[in-house]
Amino acid sequence: MFAKESHTIKTSSSLLSNSNSGAIEEFVKYTARANQNSKSMQKALELTMAIPQRVHDLVYTNNIQHYPGDTNKLGRLIRHDSFEVAEGDESPKQRYVFLFKNKLMITEKNASTEPATYTHLATIRLDKYTVTTHVLHEDTILLKPNEPGLPSFSLKPKDIARSEYVRKAWVKDINEEQEAYGMLLYRITTV
Repeated sequence: MFAKESHTIKTSSSLLSNSNSGAIEEFVKYTARANQNSKSMQKALELTMAIPQRVHDLVYTNNIQHYPGDTNKLGRLIRHDSFEVAEGDESPKQRYVFLFKNKLMITEKNASTEPATYTHLATIRLDKYTVTTHVLHEDTILLKPNEPGLPSFSLKPKDIARSEYVRKAWVKDINEEQEAYGMLLYRITTV
């Protein structure tokens, strides 16, 4: 069943990305050249171009099992990768980690199914943590809680050859999400 859904999603994604976005892009370009208002067309182009990525994200989010909420409400999937994750002083375990808007989700990957499934283990709200790099092990990301009672986490990329790139990309994206969430909270509290 999952294989059929995955094929349908991939086919739909390629149709959307190839046909509509090119035509809308040309239309926006020529409308702008004619000094006409193209804001609504620009939004349509952005929406059309976001659909293939969202469809691709659904291949992952639809296969997350035992998540206590609605996986469709997680938002855009920003990044995902394999890590050795340790909670507190526990020994590290092989985990698959997803980054969503202000959320980091730790799962256990089951690669024996097609497509792979992911068993939800924990969800971390990024606004409740400070993200740093380990002093001695530069390829390890540390998540230190800002509130008492929350566990600390360390994430070490599984792929050693790409570990520096993976760590830098994750830290950058996590920091951007924390800043965006902080700005959103600031706007809400000042209104």
